[in-house]
Amino acid sequence: MRVCINAGHGKKDNGAYDPGAIGQKGVKEAWQNVEVAKLMKPILEKAGWTVLLIQDGDLPDIVTTSNSFFADYFISVHCNSASDHTAHGIETYAYKAGGKGEKIAKAIQKELVKATGLTDRGVKFANFFVLRKTLCPAVLIETAFVSNPAEERLMMNQQYDEKVAKAICDGFMKGVK
Repeated sequence: MRVCINAGHGKKDNGAYDPGAIGQKGVKEAWQNVEVAKLMKPILEKAGWTVLLIQDGDLPDIVTTSNSFFADYFISVHCNSASDHTAHGIETYAYKAGGKGEKIAKAIQKELVKATGLTDRGVKFANFFVLRKTLCPAVLIETAFVSNPAEERLMMNQQYDEKVAKAICDGFMKGVK
C-alpha cells in the first residue's frame, strides 16, 4: 500500500518560499509541517507502507505527484492559525462525509487528541484542493495553532513533534482497517 504525506507550504514553482503561518516566537508552519512529516515517514515504512513525502510545489503539482505515485491514501500535515491568539486545538478535515476519508480523519483526530491532550475541535469537511483533487481518500490535519503562544511552544519541542507524528500514524493505520 502507498501513502503520500504532504507537508503543507514550502517552496513554490516560481521559486518563492511560502512559510505558511508564523507564530509569535517565529515558528514557521512549513518547518513544523515537514518536521512532523519526516518523523511520520519511518513509522509508516516500518509498518510496511511505501511512503512518498512531498512539500515543494504548487497545489496542482502536489496533487499530480500524489496521483502519479498511485497513492492509496493522502495525508496533508498543517498547523492552524487565527487572528485570535487564544484559538487552540486540533482539527482534521476530509472532503465529504461518509467513506474512507471521514473514517481516517476520525481515527487520526481521536489519536491526536488522546496523545497531546489538546482541545478536540472535531472532524470537519472542506472543499480543499488537495482533498478534492487527489484520486484516493485524503485528509488534512491541523495539528495545533501556531498563532497560540502555548501551542507554538509545544511545536518547538522535539518530543512533542514525535508524539504528534506517532499519533497521526497510529490513527491513520486504525482508520484504513
